[in-house]
Amino acid sequence: MQYAFNVGRLLLRRRITWQTFKYSLRERPIAVAGRAGSYVVDPDFEHGTTL
Repeated sequence: MQYAFNVGRLLLRRRITWQTFKYSLRERPIAVAGRAGSYVVDPDFEHGTTL
């Protein structure tokens, strides 16, 4: 639920396009490319972790 909220907020603030919004909800990437850079939208993503 938090993921969809984060993506929707980026769309409403016009930071991502409609096409990026639809793709994000379908594929659920960790980050999306926007108009002014990239945005991490996955709330469960931990920074600095390595595999």
